[in-house]
Amino acid sequence: MIKMKDIAWLGGILEGEGCFRLHTGKYPMISIG
Repeated sequence: MIKMKDIAWLGGILEGEGCFRLHTGKYPMISIG
């Protein structure tokens, strides 16, 4: 089951956001480009 946070997380990567960070411990801190 896909959660809204998963969509937001994947969406941030696909859109190439410079810094897309979630305050949850589920995903690591992400910094792209």
